[in-house]
Amino acid sequence: MVAFEYAMPGTRSAAGDEQTRRAKLRIAKWMALVVPQGISAAFYVGDVATEMLTVGFVAHTILEGLVTLALICGVVLGSLEIRRIVRRSHRSDKDLRRAVASFSSLVRKRFSEWSLTSAEQEVAMLLLKGFDIAEIAAFRKTAQGTVRAQLSRIYEKSGHTSCGGLVSSFLDVLIEMPVSATQGRERANP
Repeated sequence: MVAFEYAMPGTRSAAGDEQTRRAKLRIAKWMALVVPQGISAAFYVGDVATEMLTVGFVAHTILEGLVTLALICGVVLGSLEIRRIVRRSHRSDKDLRRAVASFSSLVRKRFSEWSLTSAEQEVAMLLLKGFDIAEIAAFRKTAQGTVRAQLSRIYEKSGHTSCGGLVSSFLDVLIEMPVSATQGRERANP
């Protein structure tokens, strides 16, 4: 199988990396809120305990105790939220990896069904990633005419007449709404 090492920003693993980076940033933001709250709560617990031992249960000490309790609740709830975000982030990453693997499997299967050569597979993959003929030729260190000839064979073998047709044959798998459903809605709402 051909190894495809060309990636555009927002494609292939770049999408998963970006999602992971965002999740880590969210966690860092939450930690920036929760850690100072935890330190403050520890300070106030000590302060309230000291005042209760020295002054007793007066209005000021009781109020400080309630504020400290609210702060502790905030720390606990913040920690629970961080845990929920981390779990959701891990699930999203797993789902994304599964979807990418499934889509990659579909692409390999279609390329095999169309009997594309390894060079044609590489050109088709680069085309699917959004590269134009000049970029594909530069990546592959071939002439643009060679890439055009390979694209012609790819279109012929796949039964498509253009880049749009080829790309849409893969997008149809990703889009769940059938064309007939949108046509029906347009007819119902003139």
